[in-house]
Amino acid sequence: MIASSGIIITIAFTIVSAYIDDEHVEDGDYIENHRSRWILRFLFCLVFGFYNPIWIVASGLLFWVFFDQMYNYFMEKPFWYLGTTAYLDRFFKKRMVLYISLKLLSLIIGIILFCI
Repeated sequence: MIASSGIIITIAFTIVSAYIDDEHVEDGDYIENHRSRWILRFLFCLVFGFYNPIWIVASGLLFWVFFDQMYNYFMEKPFWYLGTTAYLDRFFKKRMVLYISLKLLSLIIGIILFCI
């Protein structure tokens, strides 16, 4: 029961984060520095560590799994769309099978870690 709450809270936070980033882009605000976003997201995952330190990793994995896809949804892009600016997007764009495989593996591991 508690594990499912952690999963739901992480997914909800991820959706809100993707929506906020989409709103900034839609308003023409180019995101030059991701530092504040990284700090907020890290602190969010860190809070789970007060209950179970493994949940820090679990939350981070689930955030990574869902963020890009939710952001793509809000931006009305294809589900597996990867941009051309971010280093990881450029890396995975040429390795789409690896990208999808890592997302699926991270989803499975994240859920398992929340259940520990």
